[in-house]
Amino acid sequence: MKDHYTEEEVNAILRRAVERQPLPGDTSREQLLALANELKIPIDAIERAEREVVGQLDTVQLRTEFDIERRREFFSHLASYIGVCGFLILLNAFVTRGIWWSVFPVLGWGLGIYFDAVKTYCRAGKDYENEFRNWLANREAQRKLPPMT
Repeated sequence: MKDHYTEEEVNAILRRAVERQPLPGDTSREQLLALANELKIPIDAIERAEREVVGQLDTVQLRTEFDIERRREFFSHLASYIGVCGFLILLNAFVTRGIWWSVFPVLGWGLGIYFDAVKTYCRAGKDYENEFRNWLANREAQRKLPPMT
C-alpha cells in the first residue's frame, strides 16, 4: 500500500468503500449529515450531491413513465392496424375472391406501423428528447389546471 494518495485517488477509494459498505436500512437526513460531518464533508457539498442524485432518480422515473405511455399508444395503433387490415382482407376476399387490392393499404399502413415501432422503442436522439420535453410540459400544464366540477 502507498503512504500518500492524490486527491483523485482519495476520492475514488472513499467512493468505492462507501459503495461496498452495506448501510443498515434507510437513513434519515440527519444521519446523513452527521456521517458527512464525521468525514469532514461540507454540508453544502452534501446538499448539492443530494439535489443531483434525487434529480437523476426523478428523471429516470419520469422517463420510465414516458416510455410506458409511448408503448401504450403504439399498441393502440397496432390494434387498430390489425383490425382494419383484417376487415380489408376479408372484404376483398368476399368481393373479389382474392386479396389483390387489400395488399396495398395493408403494406402502406404496415410501413407506418413499422416506423412507429422504431420511434417508440428508440430512446436516443433529438426527436426522443424533444418528445420527452413536450410530454413533461404537457404533464405540468395538466397538473396546473383547476379540477373540473
